Amino acid sequence: MSKATASVTDFQLSPGLRVCGARYLLKRLIGRAEFSELWLARDIKNTRDVALKFLPKPFLQDTNLLEFFREEVSREKLLKHPHIVQVYELAHDYDSLAIAMEFVDGWSLATLKIDKPDRRHSVSEIAPWLRELCDALTFAHDEFGILHGNLKPSNLLLSGRDGIKVSDFGFAAHIRNECSKRGIAKSGYAGIGYLSPQQVMGESPARADDIYSFGAVIFDLVTGTPPFYKGEILTQICSLKPPRMGRRLTELGIRSEAIPPAWEEAVAACLEKSPSDRPGTVEAVLRLLERPEPKSRANDFTEAVESALPTTAIRRESRRLTPLITTIAATFVVFVAVAAYWFARSGQIAPVVA
Repeated sequence: MSKATASVTDFQLSPGLRVCGARYLLKRLIGRAEFSELWLARDIKNTRDVALKFLPKPFLQDTNLLEFFREEVSREKLLKHPHIVQVYELAHDYDSLAIAMEFVDGWSLATLKIDKPDRRHSVSEIAPWLRELCDALTFAHDEFGILHGNLKPSNLLLSGRDGIKVSDFGFAAHIRNECSKRGIAKSGYAGIGYLSPQQVMGESPARADDIYSFGAVIFDLVTGTPPFYKGEILTQICSLKPPRMGRRLTELGIRSEAIPPAWEEAVAACLEKSPSDRPGTVEAVLRLLERPEPKSRANDFTEAVESALPTTAIRRESRRLTPLITTIAATFVVFVAVAAYWFARSGQIAPVVA
């Protein structure tokens, strides 16, 4: 890390310290990102626990940037959704700048997989999480036109009470860009494996970027790695086709349940290089994921026979009469057998001569 980077990320914070006009009392460090620190704090005014995301101190000296973050926080506050971390305010004083947001008492999906044998989640385990993530992204995209821009497993928090909570809508990307402008960017970005080719090339944010990242997140949760995770990652993101998830598991020597073909196709569609080749919405991705498996020929034949009957009422009546017809047929067979035996005993039926 360079001296410049160290100076802006050395926040010199500690438990018990009161910050942002003495309104917040720091309790403990939750985690560190490339250019920020996240602390659990007590909001003295509103008597509640919050998460404080501290931003680089040089941002305090840029009035235009402060105004930008105020406007961005005002937009993010509109995202009131059960699966989105609620943003409260931009808090600052002469020495500190932080975004106050809802504290989620849980772990990120990136952290949770560390304790698993293969450091990955099963398809059945993550299926309900993806529905909740889809609901959150669809709400932000369709209702307010707000993009995430930095979707990755570490931004997906699992709360025992509320399920998945999505954090950092828009903020991380802006912080990273502003640090880059000031020449304080680090040599590598830990979340680069989830960025679209357009994002790594510096193009304007678009919904298609979140679609790509959605697919990259699924890939990571299922296999334990993002689509590209070693070597020249930037070059690979822009030029190479990612492997199928099943193939990655084989490469890693992981034995697991078979990946549903619908999941393979959905994730491959999300990871297309061209935005126009990706699904248009997150809901469209979810429909691809939940697409039923092809039916067997036996099932097709049964359905074809039933559909050939003229009406639903007739099909229902035929099913009702089936037991009665079976009983009559069985009775007739018994009657014939008894009659044949009787006539044979009476000598009315001649023996068969060879």
